[in-house]
Amino acid sequence: MRNGKHLLIDAYGCDRDSLWDVEAIERMLLDVTKMIGLKPLSETLIYVVDESMIEKKDTGITGGIIFMESHFTFHAFPEQNYFSADIYSCKGFDHYDVIGYIEDQFKPETTKETVILRGSSL
Repeated sequence: MRNGKHLLIDAYGCDRDSLWDVEAIERMLLDVTKMIGLKPLSETLIYVVDESMIEKKDTGITGGIIFMESHFTFHAFPEQNYFSADIYSCKGFDHYDVIGYIEDQFKPETTKETVILRGSSL
């Protein structure tokens, strides 16, 4: 790894109620931050996106944290039983541990993950 690992997660068939749980999502963001050993530069940002802003099928919760070593964003779409997560870190981390932890929180039927090693031509 030259300049960081970028983990993308798409999870389908998740527990709908957990995807509406603002406190659980914030806790998960903070727990993953600690697991990887990242240093936050921002507070945890959490926004509830409701029907006054977007179509009902696209409502949900979006959140994230900016780190000294990059970022972690999470987008929950409870009406679709789906979430996407994006973790980029200049610091190495075991992405299998992170995926397992997040799966335990939201119980997806199917998970697709993509790992990109950034800056590999440096």
